[in-house]
Amino acid sequence: MILKRGDPSWQIQAEVAGALGLAYGELLDFEKAVGYLDKALKAKKAELTVRAVEQRANSKCRWAVGLSEAGLKSPEGLRPDQIIGEAIDELNTLKSFATTGERLSLLGSAHKRLAYVSAVDRKKALASMANYYREAHELSYAGGKGKVDTYPLLNWLAAEILGVWYGAGRRRVLSGKFLTEIDTWCEKAEAAAAEKDNKDPDLWNSLTASDARLVRALARDRLDQAKQDILAGYQRAKERGASPRQFSSVIEHLEFLTKMVADASKKEKLQKRLKALQELKEKLVAIGG
Repeated sequence: MILKRGDPSWQIQAEVAGALGLAYGELLDFEKAVGYLDKALKAKKAELTVRAVEQRANSKCRWAVGLSEAGLKSPEGLRPDQIIGEAIDELNTLKSFATTGERLSLLGSAHKRLAYVSAVDRKKALASMANYYREAHELSYAGGKGKVDTYPLLNWLAAEILGVWYGAGRRRVLSGKFLTEIDTWCEKAEAAAAEKDNKDPDLWNSLTASDARLVRALARDRLDQAKQDILAGYQRAKERGASPRQFSSVIEHLEFLTKMVADASKKEKLQKRLKALQELKEKLVAIGG
C-alpha cells in the first residue's frame, strides 16, 4: 500500500531499494527481494551494506528453489541451478575479500539448495555443503574458544549423514565412532543454545533442541520414536513468535531432508526414516500455516 502511494523515484534510491529488498525477503517474496536488491546495487550511489549483498545471494538461492518447485525458469531464461550457481560465484567473490562464518554458512546453504534442485549436481553439492558448514563451525569454534555456533554445526552433521547415503562425503558408513561424535556435538549444541537462551531468549536458540534431536535421530534411525518430541519443540518455538521467513527455514530444512532421503540410492534401507520425516514435514506445514 505504501509503495503504491509513494513516488516511484524514491524506490530506486540505494538505501530504500536495499531496505525493501530485505523486507521482501522476510515476507518470503524472494523474486521481489532480488529485484529490489539489484536496483540498490545498480543505483548511481550504491551505498549498500555488505549484509544486503550477502542476503541478495541468499534470496537468489531461495527464489531458485521456488522456481524449481514450480518447474519454471527465471524471466531471463536461467534454470534454478544456474541461478544458484551465480549466487555461489557472488559469495565466493565476497569470501575472497574476507572469510567469515556467515559467508561460509551462506555457501553451505547455497550448495544445500543446489543439491535440492539438481539431481545431476547432488553428490558434489552435498560434499560442498558439508565442507562449507564444517569450515563455518570450525572457524566459530576456534575463534570463540570452544563456543558452538549451532546453525553450521547441525547442518554440517546433517550433510555428513546424507553424504554417507549418497557416497558423497569422506565417510562410507555411519560408524560407531562417528555416531558417538554426532551425539557429543548435538549435546554441545543443546547446551550452548540453552545457555544463550537463559541470558537472552531467542527464537533460534529455542529451535536448536529440536534440530539436534532431529540430527541424532536421523543418524541412529530413531526418528519414529523421537518425532513427537521434535515436533513439540518446534511448536513451542513457533509460539514464541517467528516471522514467516524464520519458521519457513524449519519447514524448508525438513523438505530438504525428506527429498534427499527419498532420492538416496540406499532408500530401501531408509523407509522408516522417510516415513517419519514426511509426517514431521506435514505437521510442521500445518503449524506454520
